[in-house]
Amino acid sequence: MQSFKADIRAWRPKNTRLAYESKQKEFTAGPMTQETLKKMEREMTKEMAKKIEEMGSRQDQMAQEMGKEMGKEMGKEMGKEMGKEMAEMMKEMAARQAASSGSLTVHLNAPPQPQQAMPQPLIPTAISSHHASTRASVEPASRADSPTNQPPDVAPKHRMCRALKTVESLWREWTVGLQGGPSIEALDRDWSSQWRAGRPSELQWYSLRHEAIREIKRIASAKRISEHAAMLQVNLRQQQLRCSLDQLCKRLRGERKGRAQ
Repeated sequence: MQSFKADIRAWRPKNTRLAYESKQKEFTAGPMTQETLKKMEREMTKEMAKKIEEMGSRQDQMAQEMGKEMGKEMGKEMGKEMGKEMAEMMKEMAARQAASSGSLTVHLNAPPQPQQAMPQPLIPTAISSHHASTRASVEPASRADSPTNQPPDVAPKHRMCRALKTVESLWREWTVGLQGGPSIEALDRDWSSQWRAGRPSELQWYSLRHEAIREIKRIASAKRISEHAAMLQVNLRQQQLRCSLDQLCKRLRGERKGRAQ
């Protein structure tokens, strides 16, 4: 009100009454301006509400699209995992079938033991024929037990194959034998460590290759599967690592020592 009076004093038109009325009209227009502001505020509030609603619908749509994408990705991952599990089951079934028919395969694949014909005596007598038959029945068994044709009380000096590159071939040498030779299991069972005693290179070779055999037997016992199936798993691991048999055996030795600590 004081500012209004000050304005009136400064202006001082000839027709003071008209000037006062015009000023009064100007100041009485204030409530209308506030009403306009309130109306504008209501309209802005409505616009904001619409914008917020639109943003919410967009967020819902984006969430649905993200959910679909995540569902697709999860479906792919689950499909891969199920495929891996099915492959493992198929491998295990194949390994069990191979293990069940392993004994038959060994007999079919094992080469026949050559039997040398005994020379016929010049004078056939009862004693010489009996001696020849006895010798023919005993000699093949002794040769099968000692491939180096050594006496039965002396351990054979067997040498493990250095050309084997895979776990599968090492397992064959260990359990069946190579080219009609004795298996490592049979040598250990019959002669313990005598067949490799006194030869440092053979002792070191045997000790390192034994790590792969230990791992196969450990997996078979832990997972309750056949040793043949466990061997296939270790052989597959070597293929995945793309390493030599020597490197794999060293890695398995380190893992075994780490578990023991």
